Amino acid sequence: MTTPPIDHDAHLEDFLGFNLSLIANTLAKVTGNFYSSEFDLGLTEARILMVVGQDGPVSIRDITDKTRIDKAWISRSVTCLLKRALLIKQDDKQDARKVQLLLTEEGQAIFLKIMTAGIERNEKLTSVLSPGEKMLFMELLAQLQTKADEMLDEE
Repeated sequence: MTTPPIDHDAHLEDFLGFNLSLIANTLAKVTGNFYSSEFDLGLTEARILMVVGQDGPVSIRDITDKTRIDKAWISRSVTCLLKRALLIKQDDKQDARKVQLLLTEEGQAIFLKIMTAGIERNEKLTSVLSPGEKMLFMELLAQLQTKADEMLDEE
């Protein structure tokens, strides 16, 4: 297999992955700073609360599948959330070997605050787009995610 010639006029800024990573990292800093200052939570811990709050009860596997965050990192973060009594475990009714995670009352209160702030941040960020552009952008992101998943499966 021959290597195609390199386009010396190409720049990092021309690559979709670079641009998506740049905006994701920027938003993660903004969001992470908020979670840290308001709730003493890390970004992963807050994302876990959001998944459990939206989809709960869920397993650690459900969280890793939805967030694509490493299972070991999720497990460590869940342990912290259990110690802070923001989550509780319950036996899985379909599989006794598994446990499901649920929000505690305090976890639910934080989840609601996180979601409210997230909606506000999302509105502020997407305010530069028209309603049609927002819808198209989300559709295009879904198409790109589907293709990225296919590429991952090909590896």
